Amino acid sequence: MSSKKSSRPVIRQSSLNMLWRCGIQYHRRYDLGEIIPPGIAMHRGSSFHAGAAHDLRQKIASKENLPMKEVVDFALTDFEGRIGQGYVLTPEEKAIGAKKVIAEAKDSLPRFCEAFCEVVGPKIEPAWVEDAITIEIDGKCDLIGTLDCAELNSIYEFKTRSRKPPERDVHIDPQLTMYAMLFRYKTESLPVAILQENVVDRGTSANAEVVTYKTIRQETDIKVLLNRINNALDVIRNQSYVPASPTAWWCNERFCGYALTCPYYTKPEKRQEERNAGKSKT
Repeated sequence: MSSKKSSRPVIRQSSLNMLWRCGIQYHRRYDLGEIIPPGIAMHRGSSFHAGAAHDLRQKIASKENLPMKEVVDFALTDFEGRIGQGYVLTPEEKAIGAKKVIAEAKDSLPRFCEAFCEVVGPKIEPAWVEDAITIEIDGKCDLIGTLDCAELNSIYEFKTRSRKPPERDVHIDPQLTMYAMLFRYKTESLPVAILQENVVDRGTSANAEVVTYKTIRQETDIKVLLNRINNALDVIRNQSYVPASPTAWWCNERFCGYALTCPYYTKPEKRQEERNAGKSKT
């Protein structure tokens, strides 16, 4: 593996994740150039990450966390900037109204940041924050990925959630394996731990909760990931894209801006209507 600049095609960690979620989504975004603005919830998550990075980046030198208010204010300012650049609303959000949806997201953002400042930030001794790393993959492409945050021997991933996620996912998630591979390239060793910090806000006035899951990766996991990446490169080259399973939670207009114009998507309400119609005929 090498990080020297070359004429090899470049693929980003985020685009690989999109391909693995839904080949049609990848095709429309990267082959056809149909760019859909992020949703409100995605903007909120990005702004949470911006606040966390603002705190931890300066901590590398200062060894101290910023005051909570400064982190919150930074995240809120970032959120306003992102909203100003554009967003997409789901049909449900359109019914509620953009102003109210944005206000609710903005009201919840401080709860996420406060939980981070109280529970997550103080325990991290950052060595790198949002560090972009480029790796050559078998001479076929250059993979660019970014670590949320890393200590000298551990990786942290930050997630905003509306409910507690299942712990089993962290042990098989290819994104976390990707982080481990990037870390190994940078440090020449695998991390001793990968910690996923899930900040969960259930949309109430109560404080957000932090749920921490710990996992590891081994060389066998890296080999499996490289197999998946090489397969993805073949799919992209041949444009043999497969749509997401209709049962996937992200195959929904709330999480995919392409859903309403996708020939492989049927609204859950329409499925129910068809089932009901079928029952009435029997």
